[in-house]
Amino acid sequence: MNQTLTIFGLNFHVYGLIVGWAVAVSWSLLSWRAQVVGFKPVQIWRVGVWLGVGGLVGARLWHVLTDWSVYIDHPAQIWQVWLGGLSILGAIVGMALGLYLVVGRDKQIWYKWLDILAVVLPIGQAFGRLANWINQELYGLPTNLPWGIAIDPSHRLVGYEAFTYFHPLFAYEAVATAIFGVLGLLLIWQPVIWQKLIHRLRLNQSLMVLWGQRLTKLKPGSLFVGYVLYYSIIRFGLDFLRIGTLPIVFNLDINQLILLMVGLGILGWWFKKNWAKYLLVIWIILMILMSARLNLKSNPQPANNWIDHSIQSLIINQQTMKVEIVNSPESIGQGLSGRTNLGSDGMLFIFPAIKQANFWMKDMKFDLDLIWIAQGKIVGITPNVPHPDISTPDSQLKIYTAPQPVDMVLEVPAGDSALQSWGVGDQLRIVVITNSLQK
Repeated sequence: MNQTLTIFGLNFHVYGLIVGWAVAVSWSLLSWRAQVVGFKPVQIWRVGVWLGVGGLVGARLWHVLTDWSVYIDHPAQIWQVWLGGLSILGAIVGMALGLYLVVGRDKQIWYKWLDILAVVLPIGQAFGRLANWINQELYGLPTNLPWGIAIDPSHRLVGYEAFTYFHPLFAYEAVATAIFGVLGLLLIWQPVIWQKLIHRLRLNQSLMVLWGQRLTKLKPGSLFVGYVLYYSIIRFGLDFLRIGTLPIVFNLDINQLILLMVGLGILGWWFKKNWAKYLLVIWIILMILMSARLNLKSNPQPANNWIDHSIQSLIINQQTMKVEIVNSPESIGQGLSGRTNLGSDGMLFIFPAIKQANFWMKDMKFDLDLIWIAQGKIVGITPNVPHPDISTPDSQLKIYTAPQPVDMVLEVPAGDSALQSWGVGDQLRIVVITNSLQK
């Protein structure tokens, strides 16, 4: 995917252009709403500058601190914002600090600006998340769902190189925040629209009146608090699908722990209300459901029939060979990279479900034959795959694609498939030798 754009001889990073577009949209909404509330242009500009600076610094600083392992050996990348890495959590904290510096402790002014940000931030997020798509970042676990996105090999995290399609977390978040932003905008702009909607749906007239009264009597600041709680729930759940994070406690990463404390803090503040106990019950139910990792029957897991890296017997056309089984995402991603020999007659990759497999020869030291297998039958053979020259960059490595979706791939020394006279349609089966780890 092209990440730069040339305009009049100047190179622009598409990531930066999209982020700039998101800022422009956010600024337009903020300026319009602030004028409606009663702020003067000079006040809007002053607050807007502090919000922008605080949001940018906070977003980058939060990302760097929570992903410090990425930058500890490459500190120069801290300033390379165009490579990605802006956290909305940090942006919210930075904007709050910027707002404090410009307006002080005036609660009424605070509430007005926070409610403005409650619709500006989620809509800005929805636009800004498109930048993650351009940079091929913020994707989740491998998936077989039809809306999974293909990630280039050079952008796949270690251990997931053999997978092609992943959950588009950035799209999930963009849709969720856009929904809140649009509904919030209608809520503070034209609450009568809700009344008309209820009327068109032919709902009870008394219900329409009740909703109209509640929507026009929102307490100052409540919309922003609702946004923070809403986003905490959405982000907490989505992070279970995220890869490349470091679990700290109960399989939760640092962002999830913070979001959990923020959400529980809001509910604790609301707990004094009569209806707050129902929110707390809803929160607990949501946390239980999301802790199930949002499987949706689409999150590939290691095949559990065989122990990873165990040696088993594979029979093809009555010929028996010993193969090393690999079936975890990490082992599949590593494959034979870096090894100087097979250590057995071959390596058998077992996927959790039939998928379109792509292989490359990253860090390989010897040539191979690739045997593509689906439902116990050979469906294709790619012979004599050469190992790459040590000077070949990863971005230029050739990708070898299965002729059709497969659930297994067998790697054997180059020439073995011809020597054994294997062909498309040959049947195979695995016979257990041992269930002990061999490595």
